[in-house]
Order: sequence, then C-alpha cells, then structure tokens
Amino acid sequence: MSFYDLNKLSERELIGQFILESRGIGAFLSYTDCQIIENWIKAANGDTDLILFLLSKKLEKRKEEAPATYQSLKFLEKKILLDIRNSQTKLS
Repeated sequence: MSFYDLNKLSERELIGQFILESRGIGAFLSYTDCQIIENWIKAANGDTDLILFLLSKKLEKRKEEAPATYQSLKFLEKKILLDIRNSQTKLS
C-alpha cells in the first residue's frame, strides 16, 4: 500500500513508487535510477502503463532470484528499452 495519492504523482514518481514497493526495501531511488526511468518514459512516449507492465514481469522474476537485495536499475535498463521498442514495433 502506498503512502502517496497515486493519482497525483508524476510519471517518474509513479514508476519510482512502483519499483520501491515491488522491491520491498529502500525509501528512495538513486539519481542514476531516476535517469533510467526518464529514459524509459521517453522511449515509451510517456506510456507509463507499458513501463509498469514490463517492470512487473521483470521485477517479479528478479525478486524470486535475489530476494531482499538492492540493485540499481542498471541491470534492467537495456532489457526494458528493448521490450519497449519491441512492443511499439508490434503495435505499428
């Protein structure tokens, strides 16, 4: 459960909050993680639902592999970008 009104969050804040809640640890994201989120938003043309969908699959898998460990989003950066591009190609 979020402490924030999710309807009032920016795109970056919404995705960041989702990541924090999915991880279950940490209270904030690093500057690098925020930049990665911005890159995803640009690549997805602001489609936060697409990003959240892709992250839900990847973060769930990652949590099963390495529970309760913090890692930068760097390990997901290229995978999510590729998935965004692939989904846009399929929709065209």
